[in-house]
This record gives sequence, structure tokens and C-alpha cells, in this order.
Amino acid sequence: MLRTFIFTGLRLLGFVLAQAATLMVLGGVLMAGVAGDLPATGEPADPGTQLAGMLLMVAAQGIALMALMHHLSLGRLQAFLLAAAIAVTTGTVLTQIDSFVYFDWFRSELGWRIVAVTALTGIAGALWASLLFPRKGQGEAGLASIGTVLLPVLLIAILHIAVYYGVGYVVVWVNDEARAYYEGGELLPFFTHMADVAATSAWIFPVQLVRGLFWAAVAVLVYRHGRGPRLRLSLTIVALYFAYHAMPLAVPNGFMPEVVRVLHFIELAITAIVMAGLAHLLLRPGGQTRS
Repeated sequence: MLRTFIFTGLRLLGFVLAQAATLMVLGGVLMAGVAGDLPATGEPADPGTQLAGMLLMVAAQGIALMALMHHLSLGRLQAFLLAAAIAVTTGTVLTQIDSFVYFDWFRSELGWRIVAVTALTGIAGALWASLLFPRKGQGEAGLASIGTVLLPVLLIAILHIAVYYGVGYVVVWVNDEARAYYEGGELLPFFTHMADVAATSAWIFPVQLVRGLFWAAVAVLVYRHGRGPRLRLSLTIVALYFAYHAMPLAVPNGFMPEVVRVLHFIELAITAIVMAGLAHLLLRPGGQTRS
């Protein structure tokens, strides 16, 4: 037991060191010359706090990927490709869709470079994980076949719209500073606010439906290829969602006020738990939707 604990810690430390170095190198190379174009709030982030936040984020990603690898019985290449797909989907696609939608400055070379950094570091992390973490999944797959989950996947995507706006309103939108940051104006009751969103920007609902499909896709990949107790697979999904979607906000930045960043971190952490819970309830073996 002690030996296993020590080797597990060493593998995780190796991942953190390799991934942190990769992130700093890729960030330095790809963001050189454009980092100054980032909008600033006038509250510069402390470098030491940024480094600590980055290490926490990388450690969370390592733990999540270690849990994923633990439940796989795939070959090294297949495990790498699966982990890379999950990392890029959760850490780049889900995260950056909103940035493209809501921030004009993101729809530029600067935004594409940020996308490149997150995607390439996600792929690199999957590589380190496939090399460092053992794969020893045993048992039946969490899903019998892809065809049986199409309806539950669509239902998860639809419910994601309610989760996105419900959690976002309760945690972030009610805060005056956050609303001012997004130029949201006066706080309206939730249903009045939603009616206003529908009247002025109804196109955002299909965007969130697509995001919901990506949330569901990550869960399907874990259940389909993972082996072991279903609850552990579901907890692995929570860890992946949290590490790649919420933990980037553990890193302070200069373009988002501190209170807004913290509120979004809480929002995304809650969303990760709720979306994983929906996946656990709806993506049943054989396509059943009972809990």
C-alpha cells in the first residue's frame, strides 16, 4: 500500500512538472507579441499567485487524467487519443465557445492563439498521462452501445440550457460588479431576464444546446471506454469537468475582476457537478434513463 502511494505520488509529480513546463513554454511562444493586447481591468495579477494557481490547475488535471487512465484497458495510443479528445473538448471547446460569443476581442488573432495554447496543452497533458499513469480498467463498459444513448444525450443538451442560465443567474448575474463587467444593467427577476434574453439574443440558445452536446459527449466517452464501478466512472467525469472547465479560473488574470473570476469559478464548479449528475442519471447501460 505504501509503495503504491509513493509511486502514485511520484507519477503525479512527474505529470505536474512536465505539464507545467509545457504550459509555460507554449504560452511563452504562442502568446509572445500579443499578450499585451489582452484587455485589462487595472488590477494586475500577482505572478506568485498566478504560478500557484497554475500548479493547482495542472495538479487537478493530473488527478483527473490519472483517474481516467485507471479505468481504461485500452492500448497506450488509444488511451492517449481518448484523453486528448476529452481534454480538448472540455478545456478548449466548452471553455472558449462563450469567449467567442461574448467578447469581441477574442474573435481575433489573440483569441485563436489562446485556443491554440489550451488545445495543445490539453493534447500534451494527455500524452504525459498516457506515458505516466497505468491503465488497468476491468469489468463491463458503462454503456453498451452509442446508438442507445442518442435520446439521453439530446436531453442532457437541452437541460444544459437550464443549468447554464439557472446557475449563472444565481451565482454570477445577481452580483452587481459582475453584471457591470458584462454591461448587464439593472437586475431583473429570473424569468423576466430570460424573456429579455429570448427577445434580444435568442440565437444564444442553440449555442448552449451545442455546448450541452459537448458536455454529454465527454461523459459518453468515459462511460463507453471506461471499466469499473459506475459511480467511480461518474466521479471521474466530475473530476475531468472540474479540472478542465473550472480550474483554469483558479489562475488569476488581469482582464477579469477578482470577484467576477471567483464567482465564475464557483459557477463552473457547480455546473460540473450538476452536469455529471445528469450524465449519471440519464446515460444508463442499455439506454435506460432510470437512476
